[in-house]
Order: sequence, then C-alpha cells, then structure tokens
Amino acid sequence: MGIFENLQRRAAKSGLAPKLIASLRYLSLIAALAGIVWLLVLPIDGQYRKTYISENALLPAQARTYFRESEWNIVRGYREEVNMLETASPEQRSQAIVEWMDDIGLKTSVHHWEVAHPGHKNESLSGTNVYGILHSPRGGHAEAMVLTAPWINKDYQFNGGGVALVVALARYFHKWSIWSKNIIFVVSSDSQFSLRSWISAYHTSLPNTAGSIEGAVVLDYPDKSDYLDSVEIFYEGLNGQLPNLDLINTAVIISNHEGLKVFIQGMISAGFNIYKERVQTLFRGILAQLVAGIGPGPGSENFSGWRIDSITLRARGTAGPMDITTFGRIAESLFRSINNLLEHFHQSFFFYFLLSPRKFVSIGTYLPAAMLLANSFLLIAVYNLVMTTKRDFQTIIFVPGIILAVVVATSQLFGYVSLLIESKSVFPFVISGGVVFSLGVPSAIKLLTGKNTFSVSTLLSLHSLTMILYSLFLTTLSTLNFSLSFCLGLVTIPLAWIRPGMPLYKSIILLTISSPWVGLVILSAIKELPPHELILSLVWAWRGLQVWTWGIITGIWLPVWLVCVVVASAPTPAPAPQTEKKAS
Repeated sequence: MGIFENLQRRAAKSGLAPKLIASLRYLSLIAALAGIVWLLVLPIDGQYRKTYISENALLPAQARTYFRESEWNIVRGYREEVNMLETASPEQRSQAIVEWMDDIGLKTSVHHWEVAHPGHKNESLSGTNVYGILHSPRGGHAEAMVLTAPWINKDYQFNGGGVALVVALARYFHKWSIWSKNIIFVVSSDSQFSLRSWISAYHTSLPNTAGSIEGAVVLDYPDKSDYLDSVEIFYEGLNGQLPNLDLINTAVIISNHEGLKVFIQGMISAGFNIYKERVQTLFRGILAQLVAGIGPGPGSENFSGWRIDSITLRARGTAGPMDITTFGRIAESLFRSINNLLEHFHQSFFFYFLLSPRKFVSIGTYLPAAMLLANSFLLIAVYNLVMTTKRDFQTIIFVPGIILAVVVATSQLFGYVSLLIESKSVFPFVISGGVVFSLGVPSAIKLLTGKNTFSVSTLLSLHSLTMILYSLFLTTLSTLNFSLSFCLGLVTIPLAWIRPGMPLYKSIILLTISSPWVGLVILSAIKELPPHELILSLVWAWRGLQVWTWGIITGIWLPVWLVCVVVASAPTPAPAPQTEKKAS
C-alpha cells in the first residue's frame, strides 16, 4: 500500500489529475481519428487475409458441368419468348411462366403480393410472383435451394436473360437425379418488395413450400447479347447482414474456373495488388452495406433475416469470349456445391469486408475502428461530468433525464408520423419538421420545465448523459451493422465538441455539419437520388423491408442532435478546468 500512497501524493502535488481531466477532450478527438486511421491500415499488405473454403463438402468446380452446347438452342428459344414479353402486362408474363413451368413438370404456384401503406390503404405496392418446386428424388424434402430472377433488375432494366436462364435451368435440372435438396425456381416482379414479399410469405402463409432454404442465387442478365466477359457478385444484406463467406468464395472459384473475371463493388483489377484499389473496394463495400435496401437492390439482400445465404450474379460485358451458357454453368456448379452440404453454411465468416474477390478482413480486425469512434463520445461524457460544479441528483440526473425524454419522445413521434402520411407529403413534412425542431425545441423545453435558462452544470450533465447513451448505442450497433455505426459516428463527431456558451458561429458550424438533414443530402449523393426520392425510399424501406436506417435517423441521430442544440443555446460559458495549488 505504501507504493500506491506515494504515487497518489506525487500525483496530487504535481496536479496530474486536473491535467488528465483537461486532456480528455483531446483524447476523444484522438480516439475518433484513430478509428478512421484503423480502417485505412487494413488494406496494407499483411493486415488482410486471402479467402479460402472452410467447408470441404462444397468442392467448388470439382464436378463436371453439362449445361453446354446441347442447351444453347433451348436458352435462345426461351430468351426470344421472354423478350417478346417485355411490353406485356404482368398477368401475361405470369401466365407464360406458369405454362412453361407446368410443361417442365414443376409444382407451380402463383403468389400475389401487396405492401400496403399503413396510413392510407389506397396507396400500396403490388404484383405477382411465380414459383415452381422441383422435389429432390434423393432427399427428405426438408431442405431447399432457390434460383430466382426478377423481371426488372435494380437498374430498372428488363432482365430477359436472367428469366430465360431460370426457366432453362429448371428444365435442365429436372433431368437430373443427383439432387438431395429441393430446388425452388422463382420469377418475381422486381428485385425489391416483390422478392421480399415472397420470402416472407414462404415462411408464413404460402401453401406450397419445399422445406428450409439453405442458399439462394439471383441471376441478373439484362443485356440482349449472347456473350459476356465478366461476372459481378453482389452480397450485401439488409441491416448489416451478410451471406456466409464460403458461398462467395465458391462462386468466385467457379467463375474463374469457367474463364470469367470476377469483380465486386464496381472494381475491376488484375489482382488488386495496389493499396489504392483495395482501400477503394473497402470503402465502397462500407457504403454499399450502408445503403442496402434503400431503393431497388440486386435482389439477394431480401433473403436477410431468414438465415438464408444468398448472392446475386450479374453478367457484365457483351464482347467477351464466353456465352450465356457459361453463365448458366456457374449457377449449375454453384447449386451442385450447395447440394453437397449436410447442414447450413456455418464454417466460415458471417461478418467481413472484401478487399477483392480473394482478399478480406474479418470482424475481429475491423471492429476496433467503430469501437474507437464510440469511445470518443464516452470520453467527452466523462469530461463533462467532471466539469459540473453541482453534483446533486436534480442537476445530474433528474432535469437532464426529463429533457432527454422529451426530445426522444418528440423525435420518435416525428418518425412514426412520417410513416403514416402520404408518400407525396413525406419530403415537405421532413423538411418543415427539421425547421420546427431546430428553432422550436429549445424554447419548448424551457417552457415545459418552467425555466428561462438552464445552469451550466445542468447542460453539461445533459450533454454527458446523451453522449454516454449514444456511445453505448454505437457500440451495440457496430456488432450488428458496422457500416451504419461507423458512418453515423463519423458524421456526428462535431456533436461531442458542443459546449454551453460557446461562440455562436462555432455552434452553428458544428451543428450544421452534423445535422441529420445534411446527412440526408450526403446520403442522396451516395445513392445518386434526389433528396425527396431518397427520403421516400428510406420510409418505404422501413415499411416494406424492415430496414433500420430511417428509424435510427429519427430515433437516435435526431434526438442527439436536438440535445446538442439545447446545450448550444445557453448563453453562459462553461467553467474551465481548475488546477490545484501546490502546497507551500
């Protein structure tokens, strides 16, 4: 004990404690910057790993594929018929698919879907899906695989090649007796709400099912050319979910075996041997995960939440040496690999970021970046608590708790109402609501609490309590949706530096650059959508796909920002840290 007492006395004499307290604000900034630097380090050689197959039963590209020249005329025949339906009505398209699947011998069903507006029953989205089931001749009918293609892909292009391949592969697969799992062939209206509605109905209300779905592949072939030169793989899921890495690795190995280049996140390279290419792929992956489900997607993300591993394969190029049957062989070989599994994908990673088709970083490597950002808010909260001169229950807990509860309840009500109003009124409501909140919340809180101005200690305690809860939320969210947690923490760093009594111009700058409304503008630029369309997409993603983003913006980001508006509205400057006088 003598050693610790001596250390304590020396620390008190040298004024170490006040110096450490004063440095907490700068440690907060250092932690935030360290989180950003952490991500920039990951693409450096030696910090990432090469992908590998963890599940030996998959045996990618080991079985010989037979979807070759013998099927060429069949695929072309289906493509001609499908292309004739490009201008047909949804009913005519569905009827044609039903007839083809019935001729093949599948157990065919039609699924009518609708995503209704919760506040206006006459405003809804609807359509028709057709699906056929090929029962396995060797299995127990308890497991299934899904091969699907939407009529319209994420770029609003007619997916004639994808639909034709689904039907042609259904006819081809029906000839084989090797399948130990059922195969479900789905042709959906679109790649977003239509496919999501079918998956939800499959697990809840559809009369014809084929067992637990273990894997799904979405085919996207919009070009009318018979030739292609590369394949793009989409793998991001909703709310940060991802397919098992083994499924992606299998698709990459099979595509390369068939002589096709593979690229992800719009990046094409010979080997991703340059740091710049890897870091671009990493941040494109983060942004792709951030906006998954907001607007039309590739389709595979809709299987999220049902323990189904899924990817989308998209044909690229029109002048390559490979033809459409090569694209079909990738699907065939991929299904042969999934067919080998005795249980769900589980051996490999479920949380990762790809730096290239064959390089990745796992959650244990990238998660500290989000943790550092989250802890930067915790450090500033500790600093504010120490700076409070009054430490009674009313100042630290009661009054700040009431203010925070009022702000959170108001923001939650704002988010809930936005889901109920008409779609055409969502954007004006959000903009006008932003103006009202920015100008009216501080005055309303003072009116409700019966005070013209709050003490500095109360405001510091309010800011501290908010930052603690915000830090805990970001920490929890980072383990579920790293991209959303990291990006949200990044754009709200200025809120940690809000102080009561700070110069007006500083508070305006900090509050503006960290505002949810500015964040929506940035997000609209990422999605390449006008702001009004982005807000409508966020609302419909929450309604129809259960994507958390709009709820987090209105239920977490907005109240934290409003609390900082209240804190910045105080005219009294905050106390400076005091240092102890040395004993004479």
